[in-house]
Amino acid sequence: MILDEFFSLPVALQIKTLLLAAPTLADKLVLMEAPRVPRPPAFDQRIRRKNGFMWASETDLNGLHYWRDAALKPGNPEYAEKNAKQAKSLEYWIAWRECSPTEQWHGERFHEQIKAEAPSSKPRIYEWEERGAAPAAIGGASDGFGGGSDDFASGDDLPF
Repeated sequence: MILDEFFSLPVALQIKTLLLAAPTLADKLVLMEAPRVPRPPAFDQRIRRKNGFMWASETDLNGLHYWRDAALKPGNPEYAEKNAKQAKSLEYWIAWRECSPTEQWHGERFHEQIKAEAPSSKPRIYEWEERGAAPAAIGGASDGFGGGSDDFASGDDLPF
């Protein structure tokens, strides 16, 4: 069989052919524990950009690798801990995207269940909320933090 014939076979037949051609590989495979298929992350993650942020759920595998590597690069020590945390959480996204490169993610953003856009090499850039403002609710629902007032007691109203 020539390589063109081999590559024209369906993947299942390619694997079967390889295992029959290399019996030692099949013997080693029997001794291995089956790997666990990664589950999709439960919560979406923001990736900081110059003019806003993008969602990890809408970023393709190459983009996730790029932003993980960027977070691992030595830089300002003030942000080292934050960058290490982001790189670690992007590892979960990378593991899932390796097994599901085109699947749309379903999960939670701002206390709401959503279905993300398909992964892309150029995901949409979202604008940041104003400082102190609650995250913009998706679909017009509340932010889930309960009611209350933004008014503060004046100094005369304090018990001490």
